[in-house]
Amino acid sequence: MSHQITLTDDEYEALAEAAAARGQPVEELVREMLAERFPAVQSNSPQPHGSLVEAMWHAGHLSNLAPRTPDTPEVAAERKRLAGSITPGKLASEMVIEDRGPR
Repeated sequence: MSHQITLTDDEYEALAEAAAARGQPVEELVREMLAERFPAVQSNSPQPHGSLVEAMWHAGHLSNLAPRTPDTPEVAAERKRLAGSITPGKLASEMVIEDRGPR
């Protein structure tokens, strides 16, 4: 279930600026603010991830959704390092074909 509230232009502009400063959508900022103010209230609806993942969640194929938070620079660098350390310069599809062996 979803509900709507009415904000003045100034109120929405202030929220939009705060959300932009954090690099997140206005809706996500409002949810965070509500969670801080009213900790007993938990949202049962998933955050939007994309049509396929959301459809799978609604169909019951996924039990939960990971939060959509951007990686920190350290995490992004570590992921890049790990991806490059597997086999530098090779595509995953090439490695799979090699692992299959002769036909």
